Amino acid sequence: MENTLLYSLYEELLAMKEDLEERLYNQQLSPYVKQMAEEELLDIIATIKKIEDGDFGVCEETGSTIPLELLTFQPNVRSISEVNSILKYFKKPVFPPSQIKTPNF
Repeated sequence: MENTLLYSLYEELLAMKEDLEERLYNQQLSPYVKQMAEEELLDIIATIKKIEDGDFGVCEETGSTIPLELLTFQPNVRSISEVNSILKYFKKPVFPPSQIKTPNF
């Protein structure tokens, strides 16, 4: 992944982490919203760690590379199967399905 893009994503994730932490600890939230925010915070922290460890963009299930096009707007995606699940919600594909390599089991 291009270093400039990776650094930009990293900086954005750090800012999101700080914002979520502030909202979680300084505002009263309904239990449901608080749970969702805590889960999102954990995802952000895991993604930051992946960037720091050099594992960002690697499928946790197969070790395959996750498409850069998806990582730029959904950086906390963890696996190719999660990518395929997300793609079901798009009316038009972000990139051609032929570019997604689904592992054969």
